[in-house]
Amino acid sequence: MNSSPRSLTQTFNHRNFGHTLQSNRTGFALHCCSAKLPPEFFWGLDMKRIGIVAKSAALVVLMLLTLISSSFAQSAEQTVVYMMHGVDADPVTNYGGGHTVILKPVESPSGVDFIVDGLLSISARYKQIDGCHYTTNVSIAMEKDKPLVEIMHGVLDWSKVASVKLTTPVGTPAGSLVKQLSIDGLAVSECKGLERDGTWSDCKVADVLRAMNVGDPERATKAYDYFKKNFCAGSAF
Repeated sequence: MNSSPRSLTQTFNHRNFGHTLQSNRTGFALHCCSAKLPPEFFWGLDMKRIGIVAKSAALVVLMLLTLISSSFAQSAEQTVVYMMHGVDADPVTNYGGGHTVILKPVESPSGVDFIVDGLLSISARYKQIDGCHYTTNVSIAMEKDKPLVEIMHGVLDWSKVASVKLTTPVGTPAGSLVKQLSIDGLAVSECKGLERDGTWSDCKVADVLRAMNVGDPERATKAYDYFKKNFCAGSAF
């Protein structure tokens, strides 16, 4: 694949959802398949989840309780993916900025594939190191029908996270599901991002939080509570 400084530079200069994005980092202004993509097209998840005729009311109740409990039996990686992108069991389709984007959850490792206007354009993956630490890798398609190219990787540290919040950005088109992601206390290490000239430089938490998220604010809060209770109790200081 041609990844010369010139070809990388040609993928930038991006405007979306009424906001102009100015950055020197490749990942903040993405271009794929001859279509400009939103800055929220970052980071990334894919999965699926029965009906039986009950012989008694007790059996029906038991089945319902089983289904309810299983819906919350998410793995640590799946929970991280929901907090980062708002996707859990089924694909989510978002419309906005003149593009149709399908966020498709994936497994092993958990993550999200971003299908933009019918083409795989971005891939985000998360892998557990321990209860509070997860690697993250983001790749994009620089050109149509070309292999994905990694543009960012790092380790997310959730041990001091105090809250996960989603809000609707000002200027978001009607019907769009995109949310602004805020994670208080999230830390990142070993983070590198691909620059437009083809070199790698250090990236920050703000870069990670440009993840495209289409989740529900209330569910995001519950996901964090579940994550903290079951996987990452965190540290007091």
